[in-house]
Amino acid sequence: MDYPHSDSTLAPDLRLFVSWVRALQSGSRAYDELTDILSAWMVYETHLRVCYATEPNNPSVANLYAGLLVVFLLDTAFRRIYGRPHDIRRLHLFPLPATRRLQDGTPSIVHSIDQFRNNFRLFTHGVLAHMDWTNVFAAGGSITACLRTRHVSPEDIGAGRWLPGSDVDLFVWGMTALEAQLKITHIYLALNRALPDTLIACVRTKYTVSFYLPYPMRTVQVVLRLYDSPGQVLAGFDIDAVCAGFDGNEVLASPRAIVSWVRQANTIDVTRRSPTYETRLVKYAGREFEIFVPGLRRDDIHPDVWGARLSNLRGLALLLRLESRWANRLAAGRNVDPTDLLFPQDHDDLGPIRDYDVPYLWIPIGPGWPPQRIITLVNRVNADMNTAEKLAIHGVHRHVAFAHQSVLAVLDPEGLCVDCPAAVTPEQVRLHQTFMRGRVTFIQGNAGQQLFHGSFNPTTVGDWTEQAYNGTTLANVPAPDVAFLEEALQLVDEGPVALALDLNGTVPFRAFALGLQAHFLAWLFQLLAIFTAQRA
Repeated sequence: MDYPHSDSTLAPDLRLFVSWVRALQSGSRAYDELTDILSAWMVYETHLRVCYATEPNNPSVANLYAGLLVVFLLDTAFRRIYGRPHDIRRLHLFPLPATRRLQDGTPSIVHSIDQFRNNFRLFTHGVLAHMDWTNVFAAGGSITACLRTRHVSPEDIGAGRWLPGSDVDLFVWGMTALEAQLKITHIYLALNRALPDTLIACVRTKYTVSFYLPYPMRTVQVVLRLYDSPGQVLAGFDIDAVCAGFDGNEVLASPRAIVSWVRQANTIDVTRRSPTYETRLVKYAGREFEIFVPGLRRDDIHPDVWGARLSNLRGLALLLRLESRWANRLAAGRNVDPTDLLFPQDHDDLGPIRDYDVPYLWIPIGPGWPPQRIITLVNRVNADMNTAEKLAIHGVHRHVAFAHQSVLAVLDPEGLCVDCPAAVTPEQVRLHQTFMRGRVTFIQGNAGQQLFHGSFNPTTVGDWTEQAYNGTTLANVPAPDVAFLEEALQLVDEGPVALALDLNGTVPFRAFALGLQAHFLAWLFQLLAIFTAQRA
């Protein structure tokens, strides 16, 4: 592979990034300087995204690794923690407790490629040992996890306690659709070779082909998008911390990822916002990445944010509301994973947030869900969505997924759906665009296009913050409802201290005003007694 192996082979903007990071000194000032360094880099990365979207032959993206650095060819300045400011909460959401914050100067990731490879082998349970890595790029959270984990016990691995539910995401690049389909078949055969006499559940959705293995082995997931290069894969990622990949030889990362590792923080960039952007930020807050919000104005937060229903909030307001719930529970002595606070459509008891989930289907994972049961579940959902009664209503089948023990059956599922009706009306065409039909297809538009075509629902800064600040119209900040009262009632067991620590102290007042006088009037007196004692 023609990796960028020295400063002289790097693009000018990458060379600048490298030189600026090398010049950093220890301390909190370096943390602030990294903000400026990252901002400067983002100008160039935006240029790369424009090229991927509109000028694929531009020389800027001719290199397969455009915009990427080989992590373990960098010196230690790129693999150490830089101290954060003392007033961290001013611009950060989900600030880490001191006990979970790495100290200034300590390593931010593992010290060598060999240590990473060992972690990756443990993380994947060795199931990719027979895979040909040609034109395959493993990227995302699994790579970051293996970079940041220094010690993991065999007991934790065997019991599924090391990041339970995390997938291994694979991306194919530099291939035609037929070549990519053959590569997916090869990956399946490689898994079979690593796990002889083991049934594998092959599940195809609109965006992925996933191989579900016996628990606690992880799901191996192939994304159904054709990329030109590893650089293009990472250019489309939304969260800084996961902008890293492994090609079987080296770990490559975007400067965005490197800055997030050395600061333990993801930086908000609304040009990368996807429908799951906020929930994925919270997911990585649970993995010890704070959320850095440049320009955050905590003193101007609209008071109705604290009582609004989660499902009615979006953008910054949603993150603030989730942080408030998380802080209240921490204050009550409960060690809460931030992802446990998400509303049901993003997180429930069946499993953790997945990066490529589709509506209508949630595939659970765990010791009670062997591959055969997953196949049965998917096929039952498929059958329920395509009964004769529903076909009479919609006129076409609505296939949310295909599942079988053979990958060939899900790639070309004629045997799984005989005589699948063709679309005739505009509504039927829309349904076919939403669901699946026939032989596997690949998305060929590229991940940089969210800048122009809304393929990932980008918004402006105003859209992202419109519910959060004072001056927002009441129509944009939904009022509290029954779900809010249920949450308030859950706080009864945590006592009045937890309520007193609500960011604006509005929980008891709102509940009192909404009709639960007996419970909350007593609560208010308890709070008053606490405040009086504190002032005495």
